[in-house]
Amino acid sequence: MNSNPLFSIVTPLRNKGIYIRETIESVLNQSTDSWEMIIVENGSTDDGLEIARSFTDQRIKPIVAPKSVRGPGAARNLGLESCSGQWVLFLDADDLIEPTSLERRAECILASEPTATVVAGDWSEFTDSSEKPTVHSPIGKTDGLEILSDCSFAFAPWALHAAVVRRDHLISNHWILSADKYAGEDTAFWFQVLCPLLNRQNRLDLIRYVDHSGALYRRHSQFSRDDELKNLMSRFNSAQSNLNLNLNTAAKNQVQVSENQFANAFRMLRAICREAKSSPSFDPGTFKSFQMEARKWLRGTRLLNPRMLYWRMRLGEFRSFATEFRQPKNSLPSLNS
Repeated sequence: MNSNPLFSIVTPLRNKGIYIRETIESVLNQSTDSWEMIIVENGSTDDGLEIARSFTDQRIKPIVAPKSVRGPGAARNLGLESCSGQWVLFLDADDLIEPTSLERRAECILASEPTATVVAGDWSEFTDSSEKPTVHSPIGKTDGLEILSDCSFAFAPWALHAAVVRRDHLISNHWILSADKYAGEDTAFWFQVLCPLLNRQNRLDLIRYVDHSGALYRRHSQFSRDDELKNLMSRFNSAQSNLNLNLNTAAKNQVQVSENQFANAFRMLRAICREAKSSPSFDPGTFKSFQMEARKWLRGTRLLNPRMLYWRMRLGEFRSFATEFRQPKNSLPSLNS
């Protein structure tokens, strides 16, 4: 076995025993053997760890996180500490990679040495019941890195395992533990990874794309109707948390946040609210809490960037949502409060 593999694959494992065997097998089927797979067991109550340990290939390396390490980001950071590869791929325990995924990324890396820091490619989304996966391309691949800069502020630019990152770049840009309690923690992670690269003149050399759909993302069925309200609240809290983290990241890296970035972030919040309106289990009082949280967030962060005024003006659209719920206008907090 190569003691210094090109790739380290980091997989957090928590109650994904029904998927982990298939995920490991997709790694074992790679056309290149220059890899190691660090599986971080993270408080599971199923047999996932036993399944991982049943594989005899020495490149499969299960480790058990201490009780103080909980959450996907914390588990990934622990896995990073055990990596020996030059490049890191984060692969969730229920996702897959195609047989030539690492090989095609290795080809791109070798062709762009020594400058490449992130190499991203297409990915396919599938469900256990779907016949044909849906292929997606990473943001910035065809429409330029200006679009990547704008969109990555509010959205993850690609599926988590569609990109590999140089391990030395992750030393100062690891997973943000405060985002672990929210869904969609990868949005803040990718923005933190990309910010210092997007701000450099040679960014076209630092962020490279491979024309290959090597990642398979398993999209699970939607929450049941009884869990719909809980899901919506979680998504809103995630959006608010990620946007706060990304504003701080942008300020730290002196990256200017454009009006397009604010518009993207606003659309994300607006989409959640519109979905809330169509939910039979969603009540006007809870919607009002959405609006008030958004306003409170803006009041607390508007001084971080002068363009915050733009988004504060856009927030007036929330008023129309509340009006449709037939709430009195005087129940809404003032923009100037």
